[in-house]
Amino acid sequence: MKISVLITVAFIAFGCGRKISSNNGSTDGENPNLQSVNFKKLKGIDPVYLESINKPYTGKAFRLYPSAEASNKKKQVEFTFRNGVQDGLTVRWHRNGQKWSEENFKDGGVVEGSAKYWNSFGEPVNNLEDSLSVKGIHSAAEEGNIELVKKHLESGTDANGKDNYGRPPLYHAIWNDHIEIAKLLISEGAILNTEQPKIFNALYSAAGGNAGKETIELLITNGADLNFIRERGGNKGDETPLDRATRKGRTEIAELLRTHGAKTSKELKAE
Repeated sequence: MKISVLITVAFIAFGCGRKISSNNGSTDGENPNLQSVNFKKLKGIDPVYLESINKPYTGKAFRLYPSAEASNKKKQVEFTFRNGVQDGLTVRWHRNGQKWSEENFKDGGVVEGSAKYWNSFGEPVNNLEDSLSVKGIHSAAEEGNIELVKKHLESGTDANGKDNYGRPPLYHAIWNDHIEIAKLLISEGAILNTEQPKIFNALYSAAGGNAGKETIELLITNGADLNFIRERGGNKGDETPLDRATRKGRTEIAELLRTHGAKTSKELKAE
């Protein structure tokens, strides 16, 4: 099977490959003495070679999740090769670091019956579909399911991990006024402020959502930037949390922000 297919993003790569009817495949993938290199250092297809070495590669090769390249270095998948073809254990991981799947390969083909799966909490499951069935931390925060949020955090889910729109779990918690979840996420290191004017800012989001006074106070007490300026682009103009609360007609929230020293963008620019 072509390696270009094998390394397709983990979400669609499960189960591809020539099937080997025996369950007695190579176990080189379990050998801790095999070197492991970033897949970027390999070249060629069936067989693959290590850069600058004109010899089919024997060893392991891993891919990192895109956001992990310069941060937490979390692996997405690790293949095992013998003489340039997949032979041995292939392991995939969920984004939170929990093992996702294992498959054994022999001479480039999947050993039939060798696949094992786990969900993102590290619990063994029967198939790929079940391994993807856990509701994400963002949905849990949005719905107010604090027990599921706790379970995610305990299993290694990043308190600042982004959803498909670039929003962290805290956004969903404060937007929907789930204050206990907000407290939990903050205690686990959720970031409140950013210097990037187009990125999530906790107080700005809370001012325009459904967050009540208690949630606003929580954010301020924990150091939320009262005068963060959001660049909205176009003819919309820039906004602070106070601007946004006022625009949304949230008079009580605007008054509360004022009592803590919040200002409008015009006031800040005039200083």
